[in-house]
Amino acid sequence: MKKDCNMGTFITLVIIGSVLLAVSISILIYWNYSEATVAKLIAIVLSGLIVTVITLFLSLKQSETKESFIIYSLIDTNTNTPLSFEQLESIINAKHAKSIDDLLAITIQEEKTNLHRIVGNISSSVNYCIYQDSSYQKPLNDSQLLNLCLDAIQYQIIKDIMFLHKGNYYPELSYNNSPDQPTFFRKNIRDNFNFSNSSDITAKLLPQLQKNIIYRNSIEKVFFEKKAFDLPKNTDVLLKNRESDRIIEIFKKNFYNLSINIEKFDSKKGMLPDGLKIKASNEELQFIEIQCFRVNLNTKFFKMTSQNKNTVEYKKWIDWLFNEFRLLYDHTSIY
Repeated sequence: MKKDCNMGTFITLVIIGSVLLAVSISILIYWNYSEATVAKLIAIVLSGLIVTVITLFLSLKQSETKESFIIYSLIDTNTNTPLSFEQLESIINAKHAKSIDDLLAITIQEEKTNLHRIVGNISSSVNYCIYQDSSYQKPLNDSQLLNLCLDAIQYQIIKDIMFLHKGNYYPELSYNNSPDQPTFFRKNIRDNFNFSNSSDITAKLLPQLQKNIIYRNSIEKVFFEKKAFDLPKNTDVLLKNRESDRIIEIFKKNFYNLSINIEKFDSKKGMLPDGLKIKASNEELQFIEIQCFRVNLNTKFFKMTSQNKNTVEYKKWIDWLFNEFRLLYDHTSIY
């Protein structure tokens, strides 16, 4: 409200000043009218306009925010699929766990971290998709595995962004040893970001999500179809599913473009990421391969609207969103 009052006062003063200046110039022209006077006046006005435009243009600056983190997937090399619930249960010898997330958490004395959440969710999503789609036969070929993992990570990131903006809770999926009878529970998260002017982009997002095979086979569709997903007004979303990577673009024309690129960059056999402990022998670990995926976040703010009041809010939102990603993916190498 205070900002609106200040803006209103500024506009009023500009109008009053412009009127006084126009009256003064009109009186001077009336008293000193001649062709030479008019030519000088036109030259002065044009020079002033050119200087004003140049000064304003130089004050506008395009800005860019970048960040990267790593997401892991644990692969059973015998089937070329992410480790299943039963495999993790056997490896860790934890018979009372209720989900993959619980199994992984048990390995560090029941202290859950986001590393366990991400690894568990990717494993659950991919294996549930294989369970639902009879066209997949084990062992998967490398292309099938890559596409499933890329889609699972893309889907996970979209879910994280979506539920962060719903505020105060995050739905998690547990398969409880039975992929056809999943259950849901809630986890508390931090407050969401409040936009001054927002709109629901769910209708724009759902057709794009049909490109993602994990979403098409997921029972979590209800969260996307029945809950509003509010982002800045006139925001668009575009998903690109290419052979070697996945891209999520969230953008508002002439204001900003947030691009999230997911790509595989490394594989290591018999090793686990720091912070993830599994009670397995060296022989058992030889059948586990860790696949690493880099997620690159890049936000560009356009030069011509860099001083717009909405841009100031969008920059605060991006800073908030990137900070939430740091908290959600705190196991990773951020650089």
